[in-house]
Amino acid sequence: MERLRAGQWQVGYENGFLRHLQLGSHEILRMIYFALRDENWTTLDKQIQNEERTIGPDSFRIAYDCVNTKNGMPVFQWHAVLEGRRDGSITFEIAGEALADQLKNRAGFCVLHPPDTTLGQLAEALHTNGDTTRSAFPVNVDPVNPFKDMKGFRWQTLGDWYTLAFEGDVFETEDQRNWTDASFKTFCTPSTLPFPVALKKGDRVHQKVTFTPPAAAAPTVDDEGPIRIIVNKDLVALPEIGVGAATNVQVSPAIGRVIREMGLSHFRIDVRPLGHDWVTAFSEACVAASELQLAPEVVLHLSADYKLELDAFTQLCLQNRLTLKRVLLLGDAAAVTPQAIIDHAASLKTYFPKTHFGAGTNYNFQQLNQGSFDATAVDFVSFAAHPQEHAFDDLTLIENLGAQEDVVFSAQALYPDRAVNISPITLRKQFNPYASDPKNRVMSETDRTDPRQSTPLCAVWTLGSIKHLSEAGASAVTYFQTHGPQGIVSADGTPYPVGDALRKLLALPRNVLSSYSTQPLKADGFVFEGNRIVVWNYTAEEQTVHVNNRTVLLKPYAIHWD
Repeated sequence: MERLRAGQWQVGYENGFLRHLQLGSHEILRMIYFALRDENWTTLDKQIQNEERTIGPDSFRIAYDCVNTKNGMPVFQWHAVLEGRRDGSITFEIAGEALADQLKNRAGFCVLHPPDTTLGQLAEALHTNGDTTRSAFPVNVDPVNPFKDMKGFRWQTLGDWYTLAFEGDVFETEDQRNWTDASFKTFCTPSTLPFPVALKKGDRVHQKVTFTPPAAAAPTVDDEGPIRIIVNKDLVALPEIGVGAATNVQVSPAIGRVIREMGLSHFRIDVRPLGHDWVTAFSEACVAASELQLAPEVVLHLSADYKLELDAFTQLCLQNRLTLKRVLLLGDAAAVTPQAIIDHAASLKTYFPKTHFGAGTNYNFQQLNQGSFDATAVDFVSFAAHPQEHAFDDLTLIENLGAQEDVVFSAQALYPDRAVNISPITLRKQFNPYASDPKNRVMSETDRTDPRQSTPLCAVWTLGSIKHLSEAGASAVTYFQTHGPQGIVSADGTPYPVGDALRKLLALPRNVLSSYSTQPLKADGFVFEGNRIVVWNYTAEEQTVHVNNRTVLLKPYAIHWD
């Protein structure tokens, strides 16, 4: 990422967008970008052409053309101009034209605000009628959009007020932590308007965002200082860590041998009682759990015939004397578990007295946040998590780790007497509840698979995820699959870096000292009692990390075990 300056403000430029607008080491805005999203909320690929640049010591101007493609065909073109001035102001202007008829849910700007410098801070929305409303950025994850109907926005951070002005559309702000994105997003067009919208060939879009800093912001140094892991005295416990069944659930002896050595807690099995060949599929999964020496964690997908399905499932388990660690009850036709199904948990416990029952969603925290229920009859609530709802680059994966703490804290606030589990945790989402066509709500195997699964980046991302979820007090988590392209080992049983990292971590004590990194986008780590450490590098550059009077030099994406 190239670093540019607008007066004393620094900003990164990467792939046509602005990232990490900073005053010294303090992040003021996370990102300014534009996107074209189709009727299924898929962000269309873009290609940048004809870039022109004028870069000075305290100003910049960049112009380029951009083409969005769908299925390999150009469907929209943009001309973009980005300017940073000596007074710290920044403008980003786009003019676009549809090249083909299409459906869109969004076409235009998004501005991301980092939670660390905004949570609880005062904010003012300048509405389209000229009125101003003052409120604050929410601390707990907000189930509804906190700022709406805006042509301008002011907010306070570091004791100063910053301003955004918008042209070309009406903007509002959503809490993207609902999707475990570590940001608030100010976007257009308002979510209250019907979508998708039909764009005709030749339709045009023109928008402009202007960022204005205070006239005399508090001075600060540019140097972020060394990376340090700051240790607190409190002990936090690692959650129970399990793995999901692979698409091909059967495990070879080689895979079984590697997985058994990892020290995992449980094995997630998805079951649809009374579905096609469900008894055979469930039996094969239970055999795999036994071979892996992992306790079954069953996710029951129930239909309107849930009473018959629960009875069939119960009878099969009793007949085979199955011991289940947990059962997550879900309703196939609902985003969150229907109350009628939840209320059956009490009777199920008479047959499974040692099993914990839960409710929630197979989707994002947003669905749990918007679909509250009475959890008296269950032991835990659950939702899924992944870091790529809105953007897909390596840095976004690392940025979004911090939001995993926030969603656990918010779930605990919603259900204070219930354990919080996250299942599954994956690099890419498994389902799309927002697809306009229901047949597109189940992602294909290709779309579920991220090529970074088998790389060291996945390993350090997973360690970071475990750390954030430990700090927040998550009870149990389920990562990835046993094997294959979405797994922790390859199809022939060779551990991926993430599998090797899990094996080494789970061989260590389950309690760690609470800690935080002074540069959490570059490196982080665990600190154990007795001065043992695990430290990792999130970046493609070497990093030096200081922890407990020790200095660790880390190669790109490396993990140091000491």
